[in-house]
Amino acid sequence: MDTQFPPIRMFKQIKESTEKYGNNNLKSTGLTLSQGSILLYMSEREQTSMKELERVFHVSQPTIVGIVSRLEKNKLVESFGLADDKRIKIVRLTRHGKNQIGDIRFSMNSAENKLFLALTNDEKKLFMTLLTKISNSLE
Repeated sequence: MDTQFPPIRMFKQIKESTEKYGNNNLKSTGLTLSQGSILLYMSEREQTSMKELERVFHVSQPTIVGIVSRLEKNKLVESFGLADDKRIKIVRLTRHGKNQIGDIRFSMNSAENKLFLALTNDEKKLFMTLLTKISNSLE
């Protein structure tokens, strides 16, 4: 990587490379990095709203609708409106989705290990601290 790039360009290059590697790593599961990330997030909750997914993943409503639709098509999640307010869409993992979590977690961890391959443990901690500070300053 050319160190003459401004930081914003380096972030973009890291994002694109990481996304490409993550997508390739998840190919055997039939999922994308975005889909896998959402499924892992959902594996830690009973159910969640589409609005929460938008907020947590910093994506638009149409993007979440598209991702959830593809996950529903593959029978990994199901979505439904609340009984008292059908406008609020709730999403939860299906049994099939829950059964895929181990493979997804393995693939995602492998991609993360590749990202941090060149860093020592202390550098990883510092990197995550700095990324968190940058992310928080952008919100």
